[in-house]
Amino acid sequence: MTESITNRLATPDDAEIIYQQRLAMFEDIWGPLDPDGVATMESTFIPWVCRGLADGSYRGWLACDDDGRVIAGGGLIVHEWMHASPFGRPLYESLGFEPTNEMRLHLEK
Repeated sequence: MTESITNRLATPDDAEIIYQQRLAMFEDIWGPLDPDGVATMESTFIPWVCRGLADGSYRGWLACDDDGRVIAGGGLIVHEWMHASPFGRPLYESLGFEPTNEMRLHLEK
């Protein structure tokens, strides 16, 4: 039985682990996956997540047991702020966004 769980930031060296977690997630959702699709995902996702972890555009966290074995994880893609175009601004405003240097939406008022 695990005594404690520690969390750590993922590094590019963890790309394979993150890929395996992602693959398991898709198998849990959809069942057996097409081998060609799996091969394509592996050949594109691992380099992509490795680059993202290195340059900060992807952030990952891994939960590890007492032996350092990864038992869970999560991640997110970090996007730069997107500025509204003159054509998009009225749409955002109609949805409740407030004009600033960026478009802002207060979710709780």
